[in-house]
This record gives sequence, structure tokens and C-alpha cells, in this order.
Amino acid sequence: MDESQSKSGAAAQAQEPEKTPKKKERLALTDRDIALFKLIHEQRYAAYTHLMRAFWPDTRLDAKAGYRRLSKLEKDGYLIKEHSEKKKLNIFLLTGKGYEALAGRNLDSGLKCYERGKDYERFIDHDLKVTTIRIAFSEVGLKDWTSERVIRERQQLLRVPDGVLSINGHKAAIEFENYVTKGQKRYQELFESYRSYKDHFDFLFMILDGDDKSVFSDLDYDPQSVWFVRYNDLVHSGVKTVFSNKRASFRLRQLV
Repeated sequence: MDESQSKSGAAAQAQEPEKTPKKKERLALTDRDIALFKLIHEQRYAAYTHLMRAFWPDTRLDAKAGYRRLSKLEKDGYLIKEHSEKKKLNIFLLTGKGYEALAGRNLDSGLKCYERGKDYERFIDHDLKVTTIRIAFSEVGLKDWTSERVIRERQQLLRVPDGVLSINGHKAAIEFENYVTKGQKRYQELFESYRSYKDHFDFLFMILDGDDKSVFSDLDYDPQSVWFVRYNDLVHSGVKTVFSNKRASFRLRQLV
């Protein structure tokens, strides 16, 4: 190669434009993303199974789509995934960026972004089951749920329910009992508390993780407003779920 060819080749290389990194495309948030953020925000955190059941409930194809979408939301900084050693599963929490997406739409429910403390796993089994209860009611069309976090922020109550379900203008306080104890005094005090809250709640739904309701049989409560239901029935039986007390019973479909 002669000198002139060498110079021309060098000049051509010099004239080639420098390659610039492609600008990262901003992830366009969907209505489903925002609803998902809101669920996590109000319930503190949610398991993968919660999010799949609530937002991608139908098919294997949906499951793949849900997994990919959650991965994108996590990668883009809206969600963070943490591992619970106690439950041996991953949970999703909202990041500051995810919270801003809600607050910018006035959908933050007046709450600050949840930050897990050192002892957050102390109540994780109870909290995850309450989220399952919320989703189970939503699946039959009862979607108007106020979370315990929101109630604490808005109402000055000594006893705060695990959630409040609005049904045709009536409000049902939700109390989930992860372990039904034998302490009748404790439950009698609970019923008395809700009796004093009659201006706040029309009903009390006691959701029990277990079959033994004998502890309640001799207690003084209003059978017009206090109803009991098994957690597993509610989660798996939908509108066929039976609510009962010492005087009567009904199926969930009667409320839908």
C-alpha cells in the first residue's frame, strides 16, 4: 500500500461518526401497572402469587406475560423484590419511583411509601393472608376495600380492623384470625369494641384460619352484624362461601 492510500484510509476512518449509546426507552406504565402498585402500596407488600392471581389470573400464557412484566417493572426501578426467610418466598415492595407514579396520579391514598423495618417478618404470615382475603373478595366483584394502613391514617380508632369492605353502601370490618385462641375474654372484648364502633361499621366479618368456632358459641355478640367464615372457604370457594353465626347463615353470592 502506497503512502497516498494509507492517508486516504486514515482520513476515511477519521470521518466515521462516533457510535453513541442508544437512549434507554422509558417504560410506558399501564392501568394494570398502576393498580398493581396501589395494591402493593396499601398492603405494604405482596407475594408473586398475589400479583399473578390478581392481575394475570387466567392461563399459562398470562403467567408468562405476568412474569415478564414484573421483571420489567423491577428492572426499571418501580418494584423491588426481597426474599422472606420466614416464608421462603419472594415479596415485592414499591420503590420510591413506584410511589411517585402513584402520587403523581393522586393514588397514593395519603400514605407514605412503606419501608420495611427489622421486624417486618414478625407479622408477614398474617399480612400476606389478609392480602389474599382482599383478592378473594375482589374476584367475586367486591372490590371496594380500604386497607388497614389507610384506616390508621384516616380514622382515630383504638382497634383497627385488618381491612374494611364496602358492600352496597354498608361497611364490613374484616378481622382475620390466623390462630384461633381459647381466650374467650379476648374475643368478648373484641366484640364489645366493634359494638361501640357501630357508627363506623355495619358488620364484622371474622375470618378464621381453622375449623374450630366453639370458642365463640357462648359469647355475647350481635348475630345481626357479626359473621364467621373459614379462610380456606373464602379463598377457594368464591360465591359459594358460607358465612354463619349462632342463628343463621348465608352464601357470599347474596352480597354480590
